[in-house]
Amino acid sequence: MKYFLDTEFIDHEKQPKLLGFRVGKPIQTTELISIGIVSEDGREYYAVCNEFDLDAAWKDTWVRCHVLEKIHDELVKAQGPHARTHHHHLFEPFTKKSMRYLLKWSGKSRYQIRHEINEFVNEEPEFYGYYADYDWVVFCHLFGRMIDLPSGFPMYCMDLMQVMKERGLDSKWKDERCPDPVDEHRAIVDARWNMSLYKALHDL
Repeated sequence: MKYFLDTEFIDHEKQPKLLGFRVGKPIQTTELISIGIVSEDGREYYAVCNEFDLDAAWKDTWVRCHVLEKIHDELVKAQGPHARTHHHHLFEPFTKKSMRYLLKWSGKSRYQIRHEINEFVNEEPEFYGYYADYDWVVFCHLFGRMIDLPSGFPMYCMDLMQVMKERGLDSKWKDERCPDPVDEHRAIVDARWNMSLYKALHDL
């Protein structure tokens, strides 16, 4: 079974701490914000993580404007009528405080996401992404080390950009056959687009 994945993440320096005190030098880390997976049989999985460093993500202007604001809007829409009527002041407008509230109530832990992916993905899957190096690392980190991936999972992801390169296809071909989605930088939207790009490549 083929699965097309995309993630949104924050790549930043994180200061290690011990008992609340800073220790050592900052280390570079990549943390999952959201993940979308589309299977070739039409099923979809989407989740927003609530364990990434929101402060670091908020400081990154691009991530804040292109990723967090979209997640904020979709999480607001997901609130029930009662919450939107009586508690809208808690999650509107788009601020770091409202974002933290929404992530607390509507986001998922890495453990929960890992468990749900295990339930979603069938045996012997094939994974596909676009410029997928970071996506694959973030995905694998959900399970721990590479060798901790579930049984039957490959230790690699097919990169559709690499397939394009091998076939001599450029961005002009992509824009004509599979233009970027209108609402890109939402993980589930980009995962759907990855499947569309795969189909366009397959049609060749």
